[in-house]
Amino acid sequence: SAPWDDMAFNPDEIKDINRVLTILWNIFKFADTYMELDKFRPHGYPLTKELLSKGSPEDRWLASIFNTRLRRIEEAMKKYELHHVTKEFINLVVEDLSHRYLRLIRRRVWREEGDDKYVAYSVLYYVLKNLLIVGSMLAPYITEYLYQAFIRRYEKDVPESIHLTKWPEVREEFIDKGLEEVMDEVFEIFSTASSLRNTVGIKLRWPLRRLIVEVGNAEYARRLDEVANLIKYICNVKELVITDKPVIVSSDEYLSAEFSWGKVHLSKVIDREIYLESLAREIVRRVQVMRNKANLKVDDYIVMAYETTDKELADAIDKHADYIMTEVRAKEVKEGIKPEMFSKEWVIEGKKIKLAIKKVFTS
Repeated sequence: SAPWDDMAFNPDEIKDINRVLTILWNIFKFADTYMELDKFRPHGYPLTKELLSKGSPEDRWLASIFNTRLRRIEEAMKKYELHHVTKEFINLVVEDLSHRYLRLIRRRVWREEGDDKYVAYSVLYYVLKNLLIVGSMLAPYITEYLYQAFIRRYEKDVPESIHLTKWPEVREEFIDKGLEEVMDEVFEIFSTASSLRNTVGIKLRWPLRRLIVEVGNAEYARRLDEVANLIKYICNVKELVITDKPVIVSSDEYLSAEFSWGKVHLSKVIDREIYLESLAREIVRRVQVMRNKANLKVDDYIVMAYETTDKELADAIDKHADYIMTEVRAKEVKEGIKPEMFSKEWVIEGKKIKLAIKKVFTS
């Protein structure tokens, strides 16, 4: 429309942008929490092709998709198509970072050991820093605040304002169109499998026995094999089968749906082993909520206790005690709650349990 035409004001659009900026804020909060915890400093891990080679496929993908979008943003700016610039920025924040990359690295950064987490931090810092510079022309105030609160704390020698920084250069050596295409299929498989779970009410945190990915040719199968561990992780399955041969499955045991490269067949049978592990994951979720309510820091350790008359809940804790302790940073899981512990009663799958936690002070 012409500059002098009236512009319709839509409060819902303001809410949508506020949602995007809230997601951006939470991404930086996530990054700062774990980078500070692991004492990451960007000068010690500058992002290079060599460093990326030591990381995981998702690290190389994020570096690639960021530079691909940066190139698109530059092309749109030359044509004064600022609506395309905004669209690419929002996709980077919401889809690439929040919905995809952070989901994939959450397990890696939570672990206390593992050098590959520093590759993830290096990629994430590189993208966040340059994302702020790109976003400064769209949202000058919040990007300036995050620049001061985050970037200038990790790098003392940067310009004093984000509006004094140089525009980032597209790093062509990071762009891998083939990997971007494969990762698009990975996320489509995840989306399809999640939709199948929803049809029968199986939560994503519940593991399932098997996922069969049936594709149209051997080349598709080979490319997906290279990221098989990612597919297993985000789809939360015990076993992954990738094949270019036709597959016949029983509708009593599998849910099936199509995606761009073929079909997915997801096991829907929940045996006792899967059920107990699922209960353990539900317990972990409740304890994490309790940690948050108790204002515990990410690196605080706890003692966890429980009381229940339900045998399956007790069996789940007993069988998966090591997993629970790792996920909630517990030094010990025991039966019997002491009065001084922070406790809360829960109902999990119709079963009652009382959980309690207490911070452990370590020297």
